[in-house]
Amino acid sequence: MGFFYTSLALVLLQFRMRFIFFFFLLTSFSYAYERKDIHLSEYEYTRYIQPQLISISQDYKNLFLALNPELKVFKSFYDNLGKVQKLIQELEYKNKKTLYSKLPALRKELYSLLKELDHSHFDPKKQHFSTVAQFKSYKYFSALRQYLFKYISDMQDAYILHKLDANYKSPLVLIDHFYELENRFHHFLIYSSDIRFQTDFFNFWNSFLKPIQQRVIPLKDQDLFLRHLNDYNLTLNFLNVDLTKRNKEINKSAATILSTLHRRWVNILKVTLR
Repeated sequence: MGFFYTSLALVLLQFRMRFIFFFFLLTSFSYAYERKDIHLSEYEYTRYIQPQLISISQDYKNLFLALNPELKVFKSFYDNLGKVQKLIQELEYKNKKTLYSKLPALRKELYSLLKELDHSHFDPKKQHFSTVAQFKSYKYFSALRQYLFKYISDMQDAYILHKLDANYKSPLVLIDHFYELENRFHHFLIYSSDIRFQTDFFNFWNSFLKPIQQRVIPLKDQDLFLRHLNDYNLTLNFLNVDLTKRNKEINKSAATILSTLHRRWVNILKVTLR
């Protein structure tokens, strides 16, 4: 009986220590930075914050692929999608006539992406599904490919009808469709990845990387960044904790990248909060 009470006391002590740890962890994460805490000039944002955010986006890609080496077959697609994104985002500042004139070149780039997908290892004739996860992954891949094919077709239709002086779709709508394409690609990657980290990466993509990549960086939107600084801080810290403190073993390469990513964010906070 004495052994039982001793064991019970140890369990309760461990529970108490874990509760204390996570209490301080969550309270430190949930600390809300107020506007009076923020002193960031436009020069500081352009010179220091923007480059660090771009580097964090690159770190995320490297971290994800380090944890999922079997998905490195899509690294080229990932990189080329980023190049297309830059072209797309440049068009947001152009007038309509210029936008339409760029559609053939964009369509060519997107067609190259489609060929990359078709030459990937996700060949329907070679698929032998042994798990539900594999089937789910292929469903997301199929949806991504169908959306990309339709996007190319819509872009071609818009260009031809514009040449015929017909009103089809605003190029700005086609730009929005690109963001949906990018979103579908990331969802496919995440649902094809190590199941232990799927929730972590899904939350990080939706709450941090997507707004940073699609709005803050391309539009140099300092105001949007500052308004959501607390949300970004919480999201990034939870990713760091989930991958390092929750008994989820990660390889040395991923640990190094994660440390670099977190250090960049700390540097951002040092510049932003004074």
